Amino acid sequence: MVSGLIHTIVWSKSSSDIEEGLPDGELAIEMLGRSANAHAMLGNTDDAIGWLKKAYSVRAFCMTDMKTDHRLDSLRTDQRFQALLRSLHFPE
Repeated sequence: MVSGLIHTIVWSKSSSDIEEGLPDGELAIEMLGRSANAHAMLGNTDDAIGWLKKAYSVRAFCMTDMKTDHRLDSLRTDQRFQALLRSLHFPE
């Protein structure tokens, strides 16, 4: 777990590191969610939200766990996170 987290952080310092192009390929898309989780756990709210928005834009599978993923707990009160949740139309 820790080595995976460190690898993710090294790979993605900030969501702004990717300009307009988004990664393609299954592994690259999975890294969007991992990057969001890593930044959320480190308290980097802006970067975590940025990675979640990128994941949303490519319909990454990680978005299906967004409502219950404990690694994202630090983001739950953020209005941007709440807006993303609403856009996913999860049942109440």
